[in-house]
Amino acid sequence: FVTIPNSLSLNITANALTLEAWVNPGIDLGPGVGPLEYMSIMNKGSYGITFNRDQGGTISGVAKSGDTWNDVKTVVSWKAGEWHHIAMSYDGKENRLYIDGVLKDTVVASGNADDSSDKSLIIGASYQMHWGWTGKIDEVRVLNRALSAPEIEHDAKFSLRELDGNKATHSFLKN
Repeated sequence: FVTIPNSLSLNITANALTLEAWVNPGIDLGPGVGPLEYMSIMNKGSYGITFNRDQGGTISGVAKSGDTWNDVKTVVSWKAGEWHHIAMSYDGKENRLYIDGVLKDTVVASGNADDSSDKSLIIGASYQMHWGWTGKIDEVRVLNRALSAPEIEHDAKFSLRELDGNKATHSFLKN
């Protein structure tokens, strides 16, 4: 896992937040499939993306506003070694979850994202340093704005361009 120390730029307290990552599970994942009940892709206390076998094999994105955890989720059935793009976009009115550029879940939300914690951003584990991701994670992005559906679809189609073994050719996008 990777730890990115807490900084003001990661303490999102506005009405907009986007989390994105490319993931490549090292094992098959789906309902009842996976070695752990919970594997964290990225986590910063009040926002993150996880896989949860015990909740029916779901990918879940969460953004906290006030006392409310705005949780979006969808069931996945992924084979080991396949790359998938995950994005969660929170705009203060709705929280949306996209898999491979396709909208999978939306929940009504309200208020600003609320992460003024002193926690580090952890990629590949939870902030408690367990529930590690099994596989690869690439191109993690935390943005203080809500990406639109076309922007997320673009990222899912064009961010990770070419895979050759452990090498990837990237197209870096500007905010």
